[in-house]
Amino acid sequence: MKIAIIGAGIGGSSLAYYLGKNEEHEITVFESREEVGGRIRNVKIDDKIVETGAGFFHSVNQNIISLADELNLEKTKLVSDTLGLYDGKKMLYQTPKSDFWSTMKLLSRFGFNLLKLKAGVSLVKSNVTEFYDDNKPFKSIPEMIDRMGFGTIYTNELETQLKEMGVKEKIIAELAIPANRTIYHQCGDRQMNGFAGFVSLIASDNQPIYYINNGNKTLCQKLVDKSGAKLHLGKKVTCISQIEKGYSVEISGETLEFDTVVIATPLEVADLAIKNVDDMVEITSYNRKFVPYTKTIVAGEINPSYFGVKEAPDMILTTENSSAPMKGMNKNCITGKGVTVWTLSGEDPVDRKELDKMFVDISEVHYAKVPYTYPDLTPIAFDKFPPLILGENLYYVNGVDSLSPTMESSIIVAKNISRLIESN
Repeated sequence: MKIAIIGAGIGGSSLAYYLGKNEEHEITVFESREEVGGRIRNVKIDDKIVETGAGFFHSVNQNIISLADELNLEKTKLVSDTLGLYDGKKMLYQTPKSDFWSTMKLLSRFGFNLLKLKAGVSLVKSNVTEFYDDNKPFKSIPEMIDRMGFGTIYTNELETQLKEMGVKEKIIAELAIPANRTIYHQCGDRQMNGFAGFVSLIASDNQPIYYINNGNKTLCQKLVDKSGAKLHLGKKVTCISQIEKGYSVEISGETLEFDTVVIATPLEVADLAIKNVDDMVEITSYNRKFVPYTKTIVAGEINPSYFGVKEAPDMILTTENSSAPMKGMNKNCITGKGVTVWTLSGEDPVDRKELDKMFVDISEVHYAKVPYTYPDLTPIAFDKFPPLILGENLYYVNGVDSLSPTMESSIIVAKNISRLIESN
């Protein structure tokens, strides 16, 4: 079977890898940029690769960890042992390095109501873990959500879901919402869907989170290499048309034919015409709004007095009405020269004058704005979800971004599409 994959981000590259296990497939990957990785991007500071796009993955992300192990890629734990909440004027709380004392610190502030939040996080992790054992292909993202047992959690807004679980406002305002601001940068922090909210809580739950040593996009390159696919960089697909047997794909004035086509890039940014597809699902109504997102990367030592503390925590969250110049920040790594690298995230880049107050001995500053990173994550009706199957033998990976845009979710959908293709 001749298969075209449009996009070489984590979704397209992992799909190529899974399909490549069947030697009868002839796979071609088209990427409009001059390198693989899609929204996974990085900069190099001294001897370290620092992520400016998809920054990390969690220890519960079985697919990405399995792929990294299969390809012998080393991963490093992100340095985030301590946590603090900043309101723009002072640090409201700060946890110690010890897991035990960190929990005690949070319990002293929030009381045993904190256990209700942790129970919700544990339930989400448990359901996702069980879903990994479900090898039956799903035909839509809502079906996947239902089989994970998250129908109610998804359709509820984060704030509503937490209150129904009995979580008090103090925890919502000082833990749940700040975690979401840092991870997903949503403008309406309380209005995002409950599932995405819990994913952001998992990421800040004092459990190991990792990145690939030579950069996360190294995983994309290795997946494509291992798949045996033909990779065409700098080749933008402009049109897909259904023909008598399969599809014609137009690239830079050239037309090629394939049995199956998979779109693995957000349709909102693809500038891609899709023509003559029998019984094609209408997709114009699925256009999503994306939130502004910028990372400011700073190599330098943090100034604790800026935050009103003697020692700054490794991860700093901010309150929803914070006057801070960023939504969140975390210690990324320490270079071979002993320089600490920090990542600050928010809608806009942090001004250099402000950085000079926050840090001392700054050696490098990098700004990275990756378009189309996070869509508006407010709940949408299941019948309004971007489709997984656009037409016969025509598939779409990135509809899952409306649920929770992570590397792992893209891999889950890519793996599922490979199963759908094999079942046909």
